[in-house]
Amino acid sequence: MRLRIHRLLGATAVACAMAAPSVGNAQIVGHQGPPFWGFGYQCIDPLNTTPFSNPYFMQFWGNELVCAALGLVGTVTFGAARNATTDPNPPCFVPAVTANAPGRISFGAGSIGSVQSSFDDSMAFSFAYPLTGADWGYATITTDSKTLNGQPASTRTLFGASGFRSSFVGASDRYFFAEEIAGSTTIDLRIDEIAEVDRLDWKLTNTDAAASHTLGLWVGCWMAMASPQTGQTSGISLLQDFPLGYNNFKDGYVVVPGQIPPTVEHRYIRAQDSANFPAFVDFCFGQESAYGMRVENGPTPDTEDAQGLNSDCTSVDEFALGQAFFLLGSPNNGGDSTFPDQMFGAGNTGGDVTYIDNPGYIQKYYEQNVPSGGSREIIQYYRSTWAASNYSKPYSVVLDAPPLMAPDLTTATGLATPAGGYTIRVYVDNTRGFATADKTIEMDNVNITIKLPPGLNLANGDTATKVIPKIGPAPQQDPGQVLPGQPLPIPMSFVEFHVIPDGIANGILPYSVTVSPTPGPVKTVTGTITVSATPKLTLIQGPNLVGAPWNFTDSAWESILGLVNGTDFEAYAWDPVQNGYVVSPSNTRGTGVWIVANSAIGIRALQGNPSVPSDIASGSNLIKLQAGWNIISNPYPYPVPVAQLIGASNANPNQDFTWTEMVAQGFVNGAVGYYNTATGSYSYLQNGTDLLLPNVGYWVFVGVPQPLSLKYPPVFQEFLPGSQRSTAPTAWTQSDSQWRLQLTVHTGKSVDDQNWVGFAKSATDVTKYQIMKPPALPAKVAAVNLAIQGTVNGKATRMAQALTTAGAHKEFTFTVTTPQAGETTVTWPNISTIPKTVQARLVDTATGQSRIMNQVSGYTFTANAGATRTFKVQFSGQTPGRATIGNVFVTKTGRAVNSPLSIHYTLGVAATTSIQITNAAGTPIYTVISGRADTVGENTVVWNLRDNANRQVAPGKYNLLIRASTPDGNTATRNVPVNVIR
Repeated sequence: MRLRIHRLLGATAVACAMAAPSVGNAQIVGHQGPPFWGFGYQCIDPLNTTPFSNPYFMQFWGNELVCAALGLVGTVTFGAARNATTDPNPPCFVPAVTANAPGRISFGAGSIGSVQSSFDDSMAFSFAYPLTGADWGYATITTDSKTLNGQPASTRTLFGASGFRSSFVGASDRYFFAEEIAGSTTIDLRIDEIAEVDRLDWKLTNTDAAASHTLGLWVGCWMAMASPQTGQTSGISLLQDFPLGYNNFKDGYVVVPGQIPPTVEHRYIRAQDSANFPAFVDFCFGQESAYGMRVENGPTPDTEDAQGLNSDCTSVDEFALGQAFFLLGSPNNGGDSTFPDQMFGAGNTGGDVTYIDNPGYIQKYYEQNVPSGGSREIIQYYRSTWAASNYSKPYSVVLDAPPLMAPDLTTATGLATPAGGYTIRVYVDNTRGFATADKTIEMDNVNITIKLPPGLNLANGDTATKVIPKIGPAPQQDPGQVLPGQPLPIPMSFVEFHVIPDGIANGILPYSVTVSPTPGPVKTVTGTITVSATPKLTLIQGPNLVGAPWNFTDSAWESILGLVNGTDFEAYAWDPVQNGYVVSPSNTRGTGVWIVANSAIGIRALQGNPSVPSDIASGSNLIKLQAGWNIISNPYPYPVPVAQLIGASNANPNQDFTWTEMVAQGFVNGAVGYYNTATGSYSYLQNGTDLLLPNVGYWVFVGVPQPLSLKYPPVFQEFLPGSQRSTAPTAWTQSDSQWRLQLTVHTGKSVDDQNWVGFAKSATDVTKYQIMKPPALPAKVAAVNLAIQGTVNGKATRMAQALTTAGAHKEFTFTVTTPQAGETTVTWPNISTIPKTVQARLVDTATGQSRIMNQVSGYTFTANAGATRTFKVQFSGQTPGRATIGNVFVTKTGRAVNSPLSIHYTLGVAATTSIQITNAAGTPIYTVISGRADTVGENTVVWNLRDNANRQVAPGKYNLLIRASTPDGNTATRNVPVNVIR
């Protein structure tokens, strides 16, 4: 075996943690920077003069944002080499653990990390960093799985156990490489440090000349973290002891998108629940200091190309989240485990066992067939928790923005704004395109432009576009040859923007940065900043459905608003017991009210000595909801996902439920309504990841007769100041098997546009997606209203979204209530998105008129004040094809001379039909019908032998002109002579 190793322990870029002193028989070849720090060195007994075997080699490489290490040869001894009885504080392990290094991986931050804080400077993300060893971070290759008792029984081979054939640091870009031959499989691993991501590129090659094999990969780590700037650690309670002055009992903080942060073990399997498989998992030091490592489980916007399309990140098939010891194994055998992968729930699928004191994970890429001589490539991304990025060739962009703008009610804006504003730093990294050895290219005149949302503004004197004159390619000098103290050039440059919030806009605010270099493609990267609400309300003239998430010493609405009740405004609450509105004298956190303003008040700073609620990190008091409609509001100044709400109902009093479970059991309707002041109508949240914003009131429908107690859990927002410490329903998607038609009604003064009828895939989906129509606005407010007739739990119910399943009834009835007289128009703006094989027909039951909705855009009628009009929407099948008019014949409806004529005509497909009577010269004299929705087959219409002026026509020859048009625009005409005899 030929072993070619170019890197002695610690050969690093300047940005990684460096300049450590000699440790026993290992010497760090370092550069300028802070001392080497992390579990790797803190857990080595200073009395052990030979903790490293001879030889001991590893690769260690990175930049100022991210670093990674890969063990190659040898062992490291962690823990006590002394008598624990006489020395009460031995480091980490008693007895000592001698850990094998080959193939072991560890991750950490570079010397800068996020510019928002020094907390993560040189921070260790995984145990043993900046060294490697044991089973704290490793990979296995799985080969030719067989099934044992229904479970995969793979042959798992520890990566690195066979020794490496070669290893080197590349002359191009910024990466290191290692190659191993294990039986008939060659494993190539390339680790790139790109911007703030470690990109692992695995290539598994089948060298068996005689047969194909199935090859897979498992990768896992113990996510124990340490901050050298503060001396704090998290997620390491497995250690028996840690050096004095360090806290080794703090739990980690794990974030799974769309879920309450999980605190018990869990196994996610994509094939069993692809909709809820986590796109990524954030392993954070803590909630307030949420720095750490994001583990990508498949393509995300950060890994897509410059056009936001293709991603090279390989999708994970299974993600195991649990106790590091049980997932990864024990280090007592040198750490040569191959993933025990043990959990304690039924069927080893997760259970009621906490893991955040020692969090670990396994990413599994199930086996795929690889033919003889063939290869399989698996690409992984491990990146920061704080950045928005794009890594596609030929350069990378990283946005380092404040993840959270927290309240500080003592400032002018009400937010904790630093002097000079919040910093948004934009990095541009010239790698993976223009940094190839012997043909490097500099990027010149790199223009970087920021676009901020309403509510965020550049600080005085700052400009929206900045220029980096030149960004060099990756360094060509071997970092191992750089002299100590000499900085290594890093091909990453940055600009900074300084941002001031206005204290009004709140929620998750998007911003974007566009990078335009020469040469290279233009990239636009989007990030978000979570901005706390402040004690301000924006009130338009008329209705405002609001809430106030603050504590007040005087909570009366007159005191809070500083306005006169009855003169400037009126406040109404909804009483679910009386099923009607009542006057609201004061604000209660967690409930919403209508503020009906008599004029446009605008932005109103709240009085009554508002203060930030003290229960943000512990959870608010229970909110008691009654059967039927209730108005709630977010009791916190931060947005809260709907899916994080928890409830308990007397309908099933033995346990509490997540929001998703409450919807599934019919306790609550899955849609949450709010009043959209921009449109003057109700809108709805129906996806569990949708946010309940502060300052807004929301309608919630309780579908059981028993009361329900609603609980807002603690705010789980990452980087939440002062913090110490399910799954979202799938959003609606339009398809041929699941579709809905939008119904909108508008007058000259109001609109109601969020109403739908259609078809769902199953009865379960009908329940999940149905939307009850909230009560009409307070009586003082006149607004048009559309409501669909439906049935829920056997009771007639007004609906905003009514669905059925295929094969069920295909007719929906809805009413339009108009508070004022005048023209009213019903439209269906998304008609083009329903299947082409479906015809939709609107019927006005008051007049009998009908319209094929596929062919016309709306229907207008004259409404009376306070009137309610009833309509039907009928769905039927249609076969797309050419319009054809078949047999046409005319008969008299009676024996009298002036009896009307009955015109019968046959259509080959459903169509919109118009019929005119013309004289012998071809001049139209009477319109029998215009734009009528007709069905396939025979249709009938009557001509009363009069013209458009309602005069009887003279005897003679006339022509019957029939025109039929299909939804796709195809038209047919038929001209038939008619004799009128008197």
